[in-house]
Amino acid sequence: MDPLTSLLRDADPGDQLALTLAAVMDSGLILFSWDSDGRYVQLSQALADEVGLLAQRGDMLPRNMRVFDVEGRLLAGSEYPASITRTTGKTQRSVRRRLVSDDGRWTWLQMSTMPLERGSGGWSVLTVAADVTDLQDELVALRAETAAQQSILRLATAVAGRTVTFEEAVELIREPAAALVPEMNVGLGRQVGPEFESVMIHQSYGTPRPGDHGRFQAAQRGRWSDDVAHVNQDVLDTDIYGASVVAEIPTVVRALVTAPLVGLPDGQLAALWVHSERPHGFSEAQIEGLELIGRLLGASMARGGTE
Repeated sequence: MDPLTSLLRDADPGDQLALTLAAVMDSGLILFSWDSDGRYVQLSQALADEVGLLAQRGDMLPRNMRVFDVEGRLLAGSEYPASITRTTGKTQRSVRRRLVSDDGRWTWLQMSTMPLERGSGGWSVLTVAADVTDLQDELVALRAETAAQQSILRLATAVAGRTVTFEEAVELIREPAAALVPEMNVGLGRQVGPEFESVMIHQSYGTPRPGDHGRFQAAQRGRWSDDVAHVNQDVLDTDIYGASVVAEIPTVVRALVTAPLVGLPDGQLAALWVHSERPHGFSEAQIEGLELIGRLLGASMARGGTE
């Protein structure tokens, strides 16, 4: 790293090798190196700025960095790719790791490490890495969407040709709700005469509430009787849901989806309600999945009513 830096700094303006190296480093390729004792020799400044790493020449490790594998496991320093190469002399190729700083900034790197020279403490190591954060985020989202689709398919199989009660629906929804909207709160409500009652299905944040009930409002009737979900991606404190002003609800609600159970007999009404603590917290795929769950359960409950 030092010879490379010196070459770039001292080269003539027309030096082709220096121009090529500068182009490679400007392309976003990340380079950092360790000496044979496991201390940083040099770290690409772009990486330090992006992730907020506090790494100085001579540090054994950046002082505020944690590293995770693709399964989300926190790695010890001895498990870092560069540490493995330093102690074994073996190249590590195309290893993907997530770097997280104490202030919450993070990035995914795909890196390869190679031994350079053997010293008293092991091998000095050069790491070449690329930022693959966008690609990894897309992959994680795709895996989550696939898991949710499989869970909804299992629900469809479970209710096919079967009459389901409200109480059974509560249990059947738990798995697909956790898979489809894992970071949100989910409940299932139904109208009972002039009242409504709801049961918590999945709680991921806020004040736990095992259930709720109250007066069934005209606005609820309109939302629960539609064939499509009511969606509010930017809930205001002054919005009214049921008989409650959002500011008075003990759990934070910044985005909301109400997915009716479509096709219930005799004017009966029921719906899934899903809250997010983040504005614009729902993807189109999540909204469509909630609507599908509502249609599946509505069709099944319609066979025998909701008694």
